[in-house]
Amino acid sequence: MFNAPFIDYLILSPFLGLLMLAALYDVADYRIPNVISIALAALYPLFVLFGTVQPAWGTALIIAAAVFAAGLGLFAAGLMGGGDVKLMTVVALWAGPVHIVGFLMVTALAGGLLALIIISPLRSLLAHTVASMGGSAINQTLSGAVLPYGVAIAAGGAYVGVMLISGAG
Repeated sequence: MFNAPFIDYLILSPFLGLLMLAALYDVADYRIPNVISIALAALYPLFVLFGTVQPAWGTALIIAAAVFAAGLGLFAAGLMGGGDVKLMTVVALWAGPVHIVGFLMVTALAGGLLALIIISPLRSLLAHTVASMGGSAINQTLSGAVLPYGVAIAAGGAYVGVMLISGAG
């Protein structure tokens, strides 16, 4: 029989991998494929059923709905992309009531750091360095004025994943 923490790793490893993939897609072309958000959502019931942490999934659904409603408003105002809204919603589901504040704080801090990089002279240095290593898509992102916010959401999601792996809540 499987050791219970092994099951958590088995479920949370793809969770973290999918978040990394979402960040890479967002950096490369400012788009997060729907299949990533769907896969993250599909993993959640497995975590609820088989994980060692027993999340308050009913409350988590309410929190995810609230995040989606707020994100929909930001999307309608042109302040957030649709992929970002979907990714943020599904990660809020995983965060639940225990980790939602930490998730939102880490996401906001990572977003602020990204914004500082975009407006600073450091951006040009990073863009030049990445271009010299053959990373043309990332170079275009660093040279542009649009913020790939999926990276910040993935950082917040990584915080949630680490908290869940450590058994905190």
